[in-house]
Amino acid sequence: MDSYNLLQRYIEKFRVVLDAIGINTPIQADCLTGGVYFFTHREQSFGWHQDRDSYYTYQNHYNYLNFYIPIIKPDINQSNLSLIPFDRLQAKTPDFYNRMLGKGASLLGVCANKTYYEDENMGGTSCVLDYPLDELAETPALDVGTLLILRGNVIHRTQDTNTLRVALSVRFANSCHKISKSVLVNGGTKKLEMMAHDHIRYQQILDYIEVLGTAGVMPIGAIFGNSSYQAFKAKRVLSKFEFCIYLLHEKIKMGLFVDAIIIIGEIIKKRCRSLVVPKVKH
Repeated sequence: MDSYNLLQRYIEKFRVVLDAIGINTPIQADCLTGGVYFFTHREQSFGWHQDRDSYYTYQNHYNYLNFYIPIIKPDINQSNLSLIPFDRLQAKTPDFYNRMLGKGASLLGVCANKTYYEDENMGGTSCVLDYPLDELAETPALDVGTLLILRGNVIHRTQDTNTLRVALSVRFANSCHKISKSVLVNGGTKKLEMMAHDHIRYQQILDYIEVLGTAGVMPIGAIFGNSSYQAFKAKRVLSKFEFCIYLLHEKIKMGLFVDAIIIIGEIIKKRCRSLVVPKVKH
């Protein structure tokens, strides 16, 4: 049994919490999209970021919730999840708060008391904050079974990898929010590369919208809340390279010629830098 069907056994327990959140906050998330495990084995660690894949797929991180539950946790004070509360971010830098609200696919690095923000959706370093993001951080001490709920746009990172921690992350989106094929296809080089790493899943989504969607859009609930999607097979099985070519072709069909040319140029540059010229033996 896959994780999606297994989590359906507990959907009513999640529903009680989701309904309470919907009544008491503006956040509306009601569609189970799946679950994943995160662990610190072999020092797996993530720096400051907003999640990528979920933002690429669901295209909205405001009405999107992450139910984060440690299931193996040797030390309550170590290997937690560090967060940037949005009220602190708004008070410190209102413009940056507005930019990050509801968004995702962001990478943030701290160096020399400054924070560098990289957009991993459309591409490019968009801004530099004149303070280290760590100043705003909060790190809840979580024990086994403790539930931490965070909205999809919350900036977070791994506190440390000092202990072996395993956590279950269950995700919910708004069933009425519409996924656009054109938005999924659009983006910079980093997005194309990350989608290529999971090209089978993205190909299935794109083909499903193309076959059953209206004008290239489809509600989340009609895809991930629908049993027919689980049984749907992509029209064609593509390799990673073929999938990249397919995305570039779709960009050109949408009239995004400049984006396609920039991405092709960046890929060529990376390929050239990775070439190793063999030494000639005399």
